[in-house]
Amino acid sequence: MTKKIRLIISVLFVCILFALPLNAFDWGGFVSADVGIKGTANADLIKKITQSDRLTLWMRIPFPLKDSYFTAEGFYDFKYANETKEITHLLDISLCKLSMTVNEPEAKFTLNMGRYGISDLSGFVFAQNADGIELRVSTSRFESKLYGGYTGLLNSYTAPMNVSQFSTGQLLYQPAANIVIGSFFMSFPRLFKQQTLSCEISGFGGQVVPVVFTTAALNGPIYGSLFYAVSSTAAFEMPRKDSFLFSNLSRFELTAYLPFMSSFLSWNTVFATGKTGSEKTKNIGDFKSLSIIPASLSGSLSYAGNVKTGLTGSFKPHSSLLWTLNADAFFNVMNASAAKGFIGVQWQTAVRWHIFSDLQLSVSAGQFFTDFDKKKAPYTLATVKLLYSF
Repeated sequence: MTKKIRLIISVLFVCILFALPLNAFDWGGFVSADVGIKGTANADLIKKITQSDRLTLWMRIPFPLKDSYFTAEGFYDFKYANETKEITHLLDISLCKLSMTVNEPEAKFTLNMGRYGISDLSGFVFAQNADGIELRVSTSRFESKLYGGYTGLLNSYTAPMNVSQFSTGQLLYQPAANIVIGSFFMSFPRLFKQQTLSCEISGFGGQVVPVVFTTAALNGPIYGSLFYAVSSTAAFEMPRKDSFLFSNLSRFELTAYLPFMSSFLSWNTVFATGKTGSEKTKNIGDFKSLSIIPASLSGSLSYAGNVKTGLTGSFKPHSSLLWTLNADAFFNVMNASAAKGFIGVQWQTAVRWHIFSDLQLSVSAGQFFTDFDKKKAPYTLATVKLLYSF
């Protein structure tokens, strides 16, 4: 882009800002401080305390068109690790989004562009920020989305991925891997008996082996306040022109919304394929996500080759108090590099208290037990966080 074009865009942007009324500009921020501890529950656990303080600022400018706006958010993060005495600083723009909407009698068209968080239909492939452009179309019969994005301008310190990164030695910013993203999404709400059918095809290239993901999902009510959601994602990876690897991740969830304290109880099961080491299944590989989405609290277990099943519950004993609790069990069913059967169990709980409208306190804790018969010390985490918004 030449200097002349940049100048023209800058002038137009400034003109738009001055054309808006001053009271249309909105801004705010958050200040958070949290102290946490994570690691193997042994005598050295207390030494692994970390402290993190973050200042976040955001702004939002509405446009004359209904549901159209520009919004941005950035943060500074300070971290201190007691065990290594290491201090790290992070500075990043986590959101920079322009959204333009046109409302027609029969459809709604939305164009989004910039940096913002995206997620694939399954939620297990790509769930993070990206720089891109998106066109959404919504009608009474269907919703669709066409997206194209790029990750090479992100900060790898704040958007780590399962891809080798180029090290530049920069303290605050290290470019993320160059990944090109393309996806097309369709959803048919209340297609039959209040059931919603969704499907998506997405492709990734660049600094990764070319791979295509296809996902189909169905969700809706079963009876009363009992709901279900089921999805299956197939991946086709092409490491060489004359071969391909197939992998799959499937998920089933059953949720009951209970008639007291805004509570719910959910049973969730996830299965993903893995390498078996057999010649008969040589074209079946590990299911690999691009975003770092570990199956266990410790990050030591991936979904590939394993079944994860468990219960999640949530309730609000008071309007300002939310308590969640979940427990999961893990079983190896396809991973050839580990013994089959039970491989671990974990639990996690969190309490969030809105002390005032602008002050929030949260406490969380959890443990992951693996090789249970050997009675190894479990991986343990605990965090206390205070958040003030202004």
